Amino acid sequence: MLMALIGLIPGALTVIEGIIGLQKDAQVKITMAKLGCDRDTAIAKVNALRDMDHDGVSRLQIIASSKALVFLLLCFALPIAAYDAKVIIWDVMLGWGSTDAIKGVVAEHMNTVMIGIFGAAGAMGAASLWGRK
Repeated sequence: MLMALIGLIPGALTVIEGIIGLQKDAQVKITMAKLGCDRDTAIAKVNALRDMDHDGVSRLQIIASSKALVFLLLCFALPIAAYDAKVIIWDVMLGWGSTDAIKGVVAEHMNTVMIGIFGAAGAMGAASLWGRK
């Protein structure tokens, strides 16, 4: 929708395409410098990272389009976020108390939830980069 509106402005798409091209060239040069590889390998790595970002965005769009998945995500994440907020704001920043560490089965459950929410996407991205060597 935004690109369609920008397309109404004469020459705007050319400018935007030029900026995107400069950004991609800069990413390729940075990748070449970091990895010490040739241009083709750097382009392949940059494209793989962009594909990984696209996969992550599409995964988030699937979750966001389903009320049930959003509800489940909130049910798992809100208790952890509330505990973290209490520890950080109430205990650390304001100094108004101290909260015991979470132990036992509850700690294992919270670790599993955090890895499931944040770690799965990173592991899948790393696996896709490994497979594209």
